[in-house]
Amino acid sequence: MKLQNCNICIEIDESTGFLTAINSTDGYSNTNWVRKESNWGFIENFSLTSIDKSDGCIILQYEHAPDLHYLRKENVNFSVTKKILKDKYQETYTFTNNTNLDYFITKNSFSFIMPINSAFFKGEKNASDICAGHVWPGDNVCWLVAKSLNENPNKLIINMSEGAISDYSLYRDMTISGTNSSTFRGDIVLNPTPRTVLPKQTVTYVFDYYFTQENEIDFLEGLDGFISLKADYITQFINKNIKLTAKYSGTINSCKVLVNGNEINHSIKDNVVYVDYLADELGEKKFDFYINDKHTFLLANVILPLDDILEKRANFIAEKQQYHNENSPLDGAYLIYDNSTKLLYYSSSFDDHNAGRERIGMGCIVLRQLRNKYDEKLMQSIKKHLTFVERELFDTETCIVYNKEGRNNSWLRIYNNPWFSIYFLEWYLLTNDKKYLEYSAKILLQYYKNDIHHQDSQLINIPRLNKYLEKEKLFELKKAVNDGFMEYIRHLVNNDSDIYSEEVCVTSHEPENNKATYLVHAYLLEQNELFKQEAFKHKKRSDAYYSYQPDYHMYMISLRWWDDYWFGKNRLYADTFPHYWSVQTGYMLCEFSRAFGIDYTREYTNIFLNNLCLFKVDGSANNNYIYPYKIKLTESEPKLFFHPIPGVYYGKKYDEWANDQDWALYLTYLYLN
Repeated sequence: MKLQNCNICIEIDESTGFLTAINSTDGYSNTNWVRKESNWGFIENFSLTSIDKSDGCIILQYEHAPDLHYLRKENVNFSVTKKILKDKYQETYTFTNNTNLDYFITKNSFSFIMPINSAFFKGEKNASDICAGHVWPGDNVCWLVAKSLNENPNKLIINMSEGAISDYSLYRDMTISGTNSSTFRGDIVLNPTPRTVLPKQTVTYVFDYYFTQENEIDFLEGLDGFISLKADYITQFINKNIKLTAKYSGTINSCKVLVNGNEINHSIKDNVVYVDYLADELGEKKFDFYINDKHTFLLANVILPLDDILEKRANFIAEKQQYHNENSPLDGAYLIYDNSTKLLYYSSSFDDHNAGRERIGMGCIVLRQLRNKYDEKLMQSIKKHLTFVERELFDTETCIVYNKEGRNNSWLRIYNNPWFSIYFLEWYLLTNDKKYLEYSAKILLQYYKNDIHHQDSQLINIPRLNKYLEKEKLFELKKAVNDGFMEYIRHLVNNDSDIYSEEVCVTSHEPENNKATYLVHAYLLEQNELFKQEAFKHKKRSDAYYSYQPDYHMYMISLRWWDDYWFGKNRLYADTFPHYWSVQTGYMLCEFSRAFGIDYTREYTNIFLNNLCLFKVDGSANNNYIYPYKIKLTESEPKLFFHPIPGVYYGKKYDEWANDQDWALYLTYLYLN
């Protein structure tokens, strides 16, 4: 069955009522907004009993049918109407309590499944027909936006105009992604705000679907009754002011604002609520806005000054995360730290848990702090770490970087090289010893020598390195590194759709961020306008991976869902907001600002600061924050190495390991200090 107006076309399976396709009617139809063979519109814990069709409308009836063994069937039901209107497609879900007692809706009572197509199949070189989905479950303000990863300028926006959704979950069937790795995010599931429903009372949830080419927040602000919450800086330093606005689309008749449960002052002008709040206590601040008959909220974070965070983190690494055993090859290594057990962890078989690779970032933190303030304990710690690195992970003669301890390169993972290049650059900046600068540059020579696929590894900054090579008159070395870099750039420009990485097997923000950044660097070196054009093209693609949810965990934080499985103790595939590599978006925007004079200060500052929630007051740290309320993993085939254990898991928590998050702090300090 098709429902269509001049903007949107909906296809519905008449036997199930599920949406099978959502398309714009303006000719841009090369995006699969709905994941194939999915169940868009399924109501969890309810089953379909009847379908009635009429012109431009389909009506479905559902009865309670819980699939959980400890729940019994109750006399509650849903009536669902799906219809096309003049400017939108609309779905209305009406829940009715037919019992003689109060019914308590919880986040687990039911949920609405909206499987935005974020399934990336193994072997795909580009994102030709898929999209990135973003969700904000802000109680009476709930919206989703799906952004195409191809050249489609449209965004699919779903706005809840009635009802209350206060969280979202991810459901992931590990048998349908077409791969045995981490290339399927899972389906977005909306969880209702808990409430009590009186006998015979109804509760309604209305979702309106639109296509637009506008920024999603600009579009939503034009819809009646929408509340748009914004902060200049949603993460703020202690004793600074958090400045908020709540823009209401309509007339404000009543308003109340609370922070962590306490009412605070506000002002109103032209239907915009203004709040200026002194952040004089550390930690999360929940700003609740009650405007007319609606409630929504913004989550801000208050952190220590940047110098304090760096100092505390460096000392924690030296005191708690360095291994001491003179009889062990690991003597001097900085290792994973388990915040729950207060113990170090290491694995020789699981490379993401070894003593090298991303964990070299801990050394960069200690080195950077020593440049701020000399401390003998820190100096002895980093010297011991250097001894470990040069013994186990790096050859000073050949400048080869090894993937794991024992100079083991059974996997020649050149993805590691740029991080080691930064490590030795920091040694040079601390000591002024030219040999470390030479190591830094020669590591990149090894990288480009072995980069046969022209992959997009993080954190190569040729202009920064050139500055020091010129200072030390290492002109031949500079030319060799620049030649390797520009050969990569020429390949990139001529092979735009290629995405290869040893590490990131899914299409993600990471290759787009890196490509855009390196094209900016190439433009700075050669002033070639083509490089500038290509840089902006990749930046635009990168924009699809984040949105503007009023929560410091999520605001402009790029979508990632595979990292906790590889780097975390929980071993889950689930949205990680934040995961530290989302700082790459800030890195990219900062380089654009410096090169082209475009002011992205507010954007990249928010991205950098939001990631600092991973660092605690005592100097401890967490690898990521698992954002969804619930993660359901199902599988009907034998478990594979790349698959986590099937089951139901709960999020809204930081992973207990400190593993590889220190690059977020390093980049933040590099750009904001």
